[in-house]
Amino acid sequence: METLVKKERLEYIDAMRGFTMLLVVLGHVVVAPTLPIVKPDTFSMTYLFLLFRMPLFFTISGYFAYKLYDWNWNEYGSALLKKARVQLIPTAFFYGLYILIYIQNTDTFFKSEKDGYWFTIVLFEFFVLYYTLSFIGQKMKMNESVRSVLLVLVGLCLYLFRNYIAIIVGEKVWGLFSLMNFCTFFQFFIYGVLIKKYWTKIEKILDNRYASAVLVLLCLGVYFLSGKVYKFRIGLFFIYEMRYLEGLLLAMLVLQFFRKYANSFTKDTIIGRSLQYIGVRTLDVYLLHFFVKNAVRVKELNDYFIEYPSAVIYPTVMLVIALIIIAFCLIISNIIRTSDFLKYYLFGRK
Repeated sequence: METLVKKERLEYIDAMRGFTMLLVVLGHVVVAPTLPIVKPDTFSMTYLFLLFRMPLFFTISGYFAYKLYDWNWNEYGSALLKKARVQLIPTAFFYGLYILIYIQNTDTFFKSEKDGYWFTIVLFEFFVLYYTLSFIGQKMKMNESVRSVLLVLVGLCLYLFRNYIAIIVGEKVWGLFSLMNFCTFFQFFIYGVLIKKYWTKIEKILDNRYASAVLVLLCLGVYFLSGKVYKFRIGLFFIYEMRYLEGLLLAMLVLQFFRKYANSFTKDTIIGRSLQYIGVRTLDVYLLHFFVKNAVRVKELNDYFIEYPSAVIYPTVMLVIALIIIAFCLIISNIIRTSDFLKYYLFGRK
């Protein structure tokens, strides 16, 4: 029975990873000129997806990052080298190729967004900091509760003092290492680590019908309240903090949704198999989808919906486009994976 539970849990989490990757691609086909469509003046599925896609992705990354390491210097160095091979080498190759084809200048290296290729760079930085803090905690013989508090405090400090950090390190270093995204999203990575660490206790809370009801109501309440705040321009700082809170709440709600309907996301269902397949190929899709996206005329579609906006048709059409892009990415990925050498160095798989 225990084996079946573990298998089911991994299946629905892999499916959730696939769902999150779909949201990431969707966010990249919704280009800047369409922002008037996704403002939260009224309920907007597109805005809602954009609101929590990155918090959810980093939460899942943190969930999978948590392990009980018996740290020593060799283990520490080996873990970081493995993450560098899996995350930095593929990014350097595909980002370099993207620059060569589409950008044709190196100024983009010093911009935080890096034409979208910032995610794996920042994720590697998360692992460096997380492993270092874990290593220090173990060597100082901190108990688990103290280590958890330390992780939370570091995440909060990075977020609250990000503007001061930017001044200290300078504009070029700030942009080169995508430190804005590092400081903004590290707490979501830690959020995922703590969810995995205390998962048994969290499950008991989520199984309580009153707690689950409060979670749903809080998500809806913060969403619509932030929409009113946005509409009446009541303090941009307050808006950002509300979006941060909404990211935390929605990440937990999505986790609860996939957990609650885990039987719908097994390999025995079409949607479960499909999402899991995407979920175990998230790196492939992430690295390749920028190339495929440029082959699809998403700008023209977005321009059309700016002129003829629709709160229902617009997100539906863009979701279909995102699925088509992912399908092509997976086809290209399978072609590349026919070479064991390329599979190992470009996608980090043996």
